[in-house]
Amino acid sequence: MLLKWNYQLIILLSSFLTGMIMGIMYDVYRVLRGLNNKNKIVTAIEDVLFWIFASSIAFVFLLFTNYAILGPYAYMYIALGLYIYLRYVSKIMIKFNYRCYLALGKVLRITINYAKYPFQLLLENKKKN
Repeated sequence: MLLKWNYQLIILLSSFLTGMIMGIMYDVYRVLRGLNNKNKIVTAIEDVLFWIFASSIAFVFLLFTNYAILGPYAYMYIALGLYIYLRYVSKIMIKFNYRCYLALGKVLRITINYAKYPFQLLLENKKKN
């Protein structure tokens, strides 16, 4: 059975978008994992687990957008979306993700220090008494 052109377009666009989303998830994963991890075995295990997770997310996304019709062209457009993202957008997003990661770490450190301060004052007052 042939699909209508608008439905085929939705399938192709959702497949392309899935590839882009997988690229974004990969960049976030790379920043969180660290770009210079020394242990190759742990890195390989983490990579396999990440791609299992990313494939599951992609399948669920495609299930909701096009009822998981995964013809060969859907795989091609997923790969094309991932390739275009990694080739042209990834460097910018890695810098952005890394800056967000550093800013979030700084905010968390400041928040924890402010939250600990009253307790430190109480402990110092107890030690003095």
